[in-house]
Amino acid sequence: MNARFLVLAMAVALVQGCAHRCPNGSASCGESQPLAFSPVNITAIGYGAESNYAGYTDGQRRILAIRAAKVDALRSLAEEAYGVRVMGQTTVHSAMVQNDSARLYVNAFVRGARITQITPVAQGNYEVTAELSLDQRFFECLRTPVLEGCHFQQAPTPSVLPGYVQAGSMLAF
Repeated sequence: MNARFLVLAMAVALVQGCAHRCPNGSASCGESQPLAFSPVNITAIGYGAESNYAGYTDGQRRILAIRAAKVDALRSLAEEAYGVRVMGQTTVHSAMVQNDSARLYVNAFVRGARITQITPVAQGNYEVTAELSLDQRFFECLRTPVLEGCHFQQAPTPSVLPGYVQAGSMLAF
């Protein structure tokens, strides 16, 4: 009787050991389970200054300063969402730095940004606040840009734009 019970217990343990379970509890680990996700809102501020060009009217100066502030805010959103590529070069001669330079590149496609506030600040300068909501689709496209509906665009090559250092790829969703 004890031998039968021992054999039965070993058989159950052996069969149970063959039943593989994934960390998420499913029987198949190959299936991609959606991650729990909540949207991320990012905010950026941009600044623009009125031109002192005499040929512009006061209205044109104001509109151009606001436009410059919007562009600056959108650039800041792109930096936060996609990151910045930093290129640097240092020349050393006789253990002394001769030349040190750094260039920053932002290469992005921003869609869905909202201008939430335009504030005049001192002496003809403007401050613009922009907001962008990054939903699950944004991160899916960032992770796998060949998904249906993700528009993956290569950055211009240096041969297309002289003096331009290739800054990676742009991603639109």
